Amino acid sequence: MPAAPFCSKNSQPGSATPQQIEAADGAILLDIARRGGMRPETRVQRWRNIAKIAADRAGGDLAGALRSLPLDKARALLKAFPVIGDPGADKILLFADIAARPSLDSNGVRALAHLGFFAEGRDYAASYRAAIDALVRRGEPDRAWLVTAYLVLREHCPLDAACAHALVARL
Repeated sequence: MPAAPFCSKNSQPGSATPQQIEAADGAILLDIARRGGMRPETRVQRWRNIAKIAADRAGGDLAGALRSLPLDKARALLKAFPVIGDPGADKILLFADIAARPSLDSNGVRALAHLGFFAEGRDYAASYRAAIDALVRRGEPDRAWLVTAYLVLREHCPLDAACAHALVARL
């Protein structure tokens, strides 16, 4: 496949289809991967794997597939991609305006635990679920509130409890 979908002056990041990525000349993808980041060969393999999942399980239209699926199936589809777990799937669904589902990164989970909103679990997955439950109990879980909560808690993993409670109270 020619380099056009990947190297054209007019191409936008993400403009290549999954089918184009799967069919692309490996040397072209490797050249792109070498322009930044570690382990370019591994990244090319991951790109092809991601393209295959998007093509096979979403018909090449991931956004359309996610919007058409029930929430549990949309989350399962996202988690089929490399390095996407519950937090990543929830964040994608929230910020893509597909589902108003709570999402936190590790700083947000840690902040809520330090503030006493939940007792940390035995592992990150248990702590993540407890933090999400705390958010649902605390707020108005519509999309705008959830996006604000995500951004505030991501930026502030405070050590000062009074400051931290004031930040959470703003939500």
